[in-house]
Amino acid sequence: MKAERKESLRKWVNVMVPALSLLLAGLMGPIAFTLKSTVKDLVRQELASYETVAASDARLKASNDGRMTSRPCARNQPQAIRMITS
Repeated sequence: MKAERKESLRKWVNVMVPALSLLLAGLMGPIAFTLKSTVKDLVRQELASYETVAASDARLKASNDGRMTSRPCARNQPQAIRMITS
């Protein structure tokens, strides 16, 4: 009786393990596809919330260039021009 149970268990294990692995392999594609798009969206949102150094430098340079062209700083003017405009 004990040997028959053992043989039956081995038979079921030999059938169930490959069946479960095939089921898991079949489901991994759709699950990975779903998670991939979700992760990409999360990463895109997270990166959008941070400002890169290059973007920050470009914004600062544009801001400084705009100030310099619209109105020169008094320190950059010669002494005579500063006295006339004062």
